[in-house]
Amino acid sequence: MAKITFNKKIAQITLTCFSVLSGLSQSIITNGSFELYNKCPDKFGIASIRSNLNYCSGWFNPTKASPDYFNKCSTSPEYSVPKNYFGNQNPYHGDAYVGIGLFLDTKNREYIETKLTASIIAKKKYCLKLYINLPDKAILTTNEIDIAFSKKKLKSRDKKILSISNYISIILKTPLKNKSGWTMLSYSFNGEDFPNSKYMTIGWFKEQIEITTLSKKKPSNGLFDVYYLIDNISLEEIKDSTECPCNLKEEARDTLKTIYTTNNDYHKKIYTLKNINFANNKFDLPKNNLGELDTLAAILKSDLNLKIKIEGHTDDRGKEENNQLLSEKRAETIKKYLMQNGITEERIETNGYGSSMPITENDTEAGRSINRRVEIIFE
Repeated sequence: MAKITFNKKIAQITLTCFSVLSGLSQSIITNGSFELYNKCPDKFGIASIRSNLNYCSGWFNPTKASPDYFNKCSTSPEYSVPKNYFGNQNPYHGDAYVGIGLFLDTKNREYIETKLTASIIAKKKYCLKLYINLPDKAILTTNEIDIAFSKKKLKSRDKKILSISNYISIILKTPLKNKSGWTMLSYSFNGEDFPNSKYMTIGWFKEQIEITTLSKKKPSNGLFDVYYLIDNISLEEIKDSTECPCNLKEEARDTLKTIYTTNNDYHKKIYTLKNINFANNKFDLPKNNLGELDTLAAILKSDLNLKIKIEGHTDDRGKEENNQLLSEKRAETIKKYLMQNGITEERIETNGYGSSMPITENDTEAGRSINRRVEIIFE
């Protein structure tokens, strides 16, 4: 499992998680996908406003540095989507995303900040999720990003590191190198760690950051510092930490992650869902533990050529015609969830086989439980 340690109120989690928003509850972050704007981003590096992030509704720049706002509506080649100054990258969702940088020579840092729609409640649990991407032209990277929650706005009159002692540092097991798709990060925490906080700030708060060089060759129009693109941020109240995708059972997460990371070779691999447990004779999805499906959706979003078959199976209790229909409806339920999370229908085929394809004996409850399954076949 991911290791979490607290030191002087700094939470540190080591993980890599691939997932999509599960819609567990309403997010208390306004405009988390950066779709709403007051004005389309314009010319690159306008000194008078320091940062075009001010054009994005609900978000602001807490320092004199210059985080960037990219939107499809822009007529500027620097700030358009998908092609812009930093390369060619489609948003994870919608038409927009933001970018922040960490500058090595001057130690300048860029941050984005927003006011939550509701204060964090001490007795509640929360799930934070965000998507990050490394631009095409990046030659440096790191394995972490920090998120701070505060009762008041964080402000600085310069471009240096914001000073705060209470923040979350999400540390990946390996440096971020994914330029082709979006990497989802999530973290669950207790409200008592940040009680009554009204603001969230994202960036880098540590003095020392471990940097990895991706290429020694400097591109003609590239980046010479660490730079992340960010999209689809949410902060949702949850009842249990297992509702947060990265708190899946280790076996399930690692299996899907292996499929995801092994030379991008998903094809013909079969994965049996381990955390989706349908009630007896029911095909409705459970209300929690959906992170496994979120992980599956993110894999499909990372490779637009990838298709899947969803195959439902039951045990041998009851009439076979009822089992056949039940297995079909369970597969269709999984398909519907993936479509609600951005996967197009033509990429998903569903089949139901009733009790005709058991993988163990049906004479014990343990065996019947194994045979009641949904399998994902990557095409």
